[in-house]
Amino acid sequence: MQIRKIEYINQFKPTNCSDSLDLFKYWEKYIQIDKELETKLKLQNLSDHIENTEIIFNVFTPLFPVLNRTEKLNVICNNVIDTLINKRDFFQDIEVNIVLYFGNGIGAGWYTSYNDKPSILLGFENILILNWDSKQQLESLIFHEIGHIVHDYYRNNVIASNYNNIFFKLYREGFAHFICSQIQNHDNFSEFMGNEKEFKDWFNNQYKVICFDFLNNIENKNFNKKVFGSWDNYNGYKQVGYYLGFKIIQELIKTYTIQEISNFSKEEIDKYIGNILTTAST
Repeated sequence: MQIRKIEYINQFKPTNCSDSLDLFKYWEKYIQIDKELETKLKLQNLSDHIENTEIIFNVFTPLFPVLNRTEKLNVICNNVIDTLINKRDFFQDIEVNIVLYFGNGIGAGWYTSYNDKPSILLGFENILILNWDSKQQLESLIFHEIGHIVHDYYRNNVIASNYNNIFFKLYREGFAHFICSQIQNHDNFSEFMGNEKEFKDWFNNQYKVICFDFLNNIENKNFNKKVFGSWDNYNGYKQVGYYLGFKIIQELIKTYTIQEISNFSKEEIDKYIGNILTTAST
């Protein structure tokens, strides 16, 4: 994998900001440094119907007191990326950008196209707020996004626009984290749950109920936010959908190869995931 790093962290210097509103106004000027990045972030907020007041409350208010950790995070993040740049022994024909920036809460890490190449965007605002700033957590975050890139590589970038229900989200995020676990050689999910043992014990005890809830909220956007979003939670736990998706891929890999799973049609995704959830919830 050939990786190019693009960094906009050192340009973020909100030294004269006195509160979260000042910080947001400063950010609106800062993000103009890259028009493509600015457009992506603002269009995503429009599509998610997120207002500026929500961004200030959910992002810039909790970000303001933790900005002093930026330099340390930047050092750790660059070390992780530099190690990856020197590690060229997997998927050598894929070119990837990794972009470091301060955003508006879209995601700690997300995969998109940038400069006409598959890219991983690392939002320092989310990483700092969520305390995902250890070496292990950053590796897991980046490898998860690499999982999405690998998925599209297997599919030749063919994802139909009608793939948009919660089954597809489980499939998509579960596949990415399965690849992440294969690269790291473990299924550590501490970047999402904090206390991993406590989370897994709760998940295993509630597995039947969790599957039932997913099965009965296929098109529910609010439920989707609870189980996949950074700011909401499901019964006190965040991003439960990622782990459930991972467990579903683990189940599917018993019958199908990773290449076969990566190329499932919409009908196959709905069928196989629906069957797994139905069996588990009854």
